[in-house]
Amino acid sequence: MRKIGDGLEKAIKYLLVVLMAIMIITTIIAVIQRYIFGSSFNWTEELDSYILVWCTFLGVAISYRHMDLVFLDLFVNLLPKRLKNIVALIVHLICLVFIVYIFFTSLQYGLSPALFNRKSTALRCSMFVPFASIPLSMFLMILFNFELLPKLFKACAKSESKGEV
Repeated sequence: MRKIGDGLEKAIKYLLVVLMAIMIITTIIAVIQRYIFGSSFNWTEELDSYILVWCTFLGVAISYRHMDLVFLDLFVNLLPKRLKNIVALIVHLICLVFIVYIFFTSLQYGLSPALFNRKSTALRCSMFVPFASIPLSMFLMILFNFELLPKLFKACAKSESKGEV
């Protein structure tokens, strides 16, 4: 499972590099166009916004895999190791339920005709294109769970079998 996760992460990182490069180039073009030529392209701002949304959600999926998301651990760090592991597992399971809910809800909404047939203002693409980042990133996070959950269960079992309190 780790190899699949590593492959997915590598592909996502390459995609993020490409998307960020496109965003930087279009922003530079927009600035040059606006300040040197006195006019601007309508589509650059919209494209950069959509790319930023995609980069955010794909980045969240990678952060989730490494358990690098914000977690208020001030009080958790004061707990014994066994309780820390149990709290981490509980928080992770709650997050998983929330992720699955967001995945199905965003997929249902994203495939609805109201969103699918709606066109963006400048690019004239379906609004499904920027919105698709949500169900895709949630799906990736669900896949990464297949790698993370066994580690968390092992950590709880290991601290329990050692009798650590």
